Amino acid sequence: MPLLKSPTHFDFMGKRWFALTFSGALILITVISLLVRGMNFGLDFTGGVLVEVDYGKPAKLDEVRRALADAGYGDAVVQSFGTASDVLIRLPPPEEKAPAGGQAGGGNGGAEANSGANANAEAGNGNEAGAGARARRGGAAAETGPTNDPGTVLGRRVVEALRAQDPNVTLLQVQSIGAQVGEDLADQASMALLVAFALVFVYVMIRFRWKFAAGAILALVHDVIVVVGWFSIFGLTFDLTVLAAVLAVIGYSLNDTIVVYDRIRENFRTMRRGSSIEVMNAAINQTLSRTINTSLTVILVLVALLALGGQPVRGFSIALIVGTVMGTYSSIYIASALTLLFKVTPSDMMPAKREVEVDALP
Repeated sequence: MPLLKSPTHFDFMGKRWFALTFSGALILITVISLLVRGMNFGLDFTGGVLVEVDYGKPAKLDEVRRALADAGYGDAVVQSFGTASDVLIRLPPPEEKAPAGGQAGGGNGGAEANSGANANAEAGNGNEAGAGARARRGGAAAETGPTNDPGTVLGRRVVEALRAQDPNVTLLQVQSIGAQVGEDLADQASMALLVAFALVFVYVMIRFRWKFAAGAILALVHDVIVVVGWFSIFGLTFDLTVLAAVLAVIGYSLNDTIVVYDRIRENFRTMRRGSSIEVMNAAINQTLSRTINTSLTVILVLVALLALGGQPVRGFSIALIVGTVMGTYSSIYIASALTLLFKVTPSDMMPAKREVEVDALP
């Protein structure tokens, strides 16, 4: 059942300057946040080592940070993960981070992570003897890396530092990604966004006109910037799953915009005496019920995913929720308002006239 009785008669284009000003403010806030706070990129892009430990009781993050700082890992990022007893620790790649004191290798920095002898010595420690870094929860164990992997060795050293403070700490998981791999993924992600925008522009230009294509692309860029700004402002981790959500937002927002554009094209051909503003207002009002019903349905699913999906899909869900809200807003206000700035007229939608040759009269 539709939430709005169609057709409505809201003057959307009459408020277009307010909407454009609001969107400009959002973009400005995003730019400032990116310059001041930057992005909290995940290990997919930065490379490094991610260590997950379980304290068996609610962990005090300040004490965890203090224990790591005392062991020479002061630049580690510590946060809760899932339950209050689970803690995530993110560190730079082993080759870029040498703990103070040179625990092995005569103070030879990162060489300790590559020393097979040190790795084998670490392998004999307690519950993890000869098995690599294992994830233990409910008696289950899973290999996460070879015993001589630099990330695995670094993870064990971190756990040792924490066990000096609390002997009940359990190593759950170690993940290691090289810095070069992270840089390659960042480059590929940027290329994926550029290709997506280019293909969208070509598609809309062929189906409509370049003025509509320019409006659609700028609206999509607006949506992506707002989603990225959300993650920058609130310090949320931006990883490959979030990038996938951003690409999904592009598809969703474009679909919504195309629905409105289709109705605008039809109205340009039927409302011959209407102005461009009247035609666009009519088109948006005619599709408003469909737009809101679709968006609310999607958001309900995403909220359930955010609430029940757990930490692995948290960033993905948040990105899609923000993107869906902004995509709905931009398809109503921004895409059409930007098309108006390019002075679209009914003649842009009229098919080209064919010149018919008339035989000369006898």
